[in-house]
Amino acid sequence: MTTQSHHDHVEKQFSSQASEYLTSTVHASGRDLQRLAVRLADYPDASVLDMGCGAGHASFVAAQNVSAVVAYDLSAHMLDVVAQAAEARQLKNITTRQGYVESLPFADNAFDIVISRYSAHHWHDVGAALREVNRILKPGGRMIVMDVMSPGHPVRDIWLQTVEALRDTSHV
Repeated sequence: MTTQSHHDHVEKQFSSQASEYLTSTVHASGRDLQRLAVRLADYPDASVLDMGCGAGHASFVAAQNVSAVVAYDLSAHMLDVVAQAAEARQLKNITTRQGYVESLPFADNAFDIVISRYSAHHWHDVGAALREVNRILKPGGRMIVMDVMSPGHPVRDIWLQTVEALRDTSHV
């Protein structure tokens, strides 16, 4: 699958489910979000990019702890959901921006922190995305990634990846 066709597939898949992701208990809560809040509390003046923000749950946590958050996603529908939910929660320090993680439309050294929750396993080119993170992070900046982990056993790894690819065809 080409990069563009992968992006088109991901956008189509998640756009149709945007509202459900906002109300999903699995996505709206978790120890990872609690830990994120604790980590970000030490950086009240930080500017944060939430890469592959989905329905914005990590962005909402970040916005309560830092100065500014850019919720960034491939899906315009997801970003509409984020903007509406941020307004309803009176989180005025969240802005949204649409685009690809492999080609971030931000200046060099633009952010103090980059976060990503349950998104990296959908990225077509993880290496390109990480090079972009390195470019847009300020010197000494941090990246916080929350995502699924493989069981660490070759047969279980293959099984998990197969199940996930069948369940969600945007997995790479």
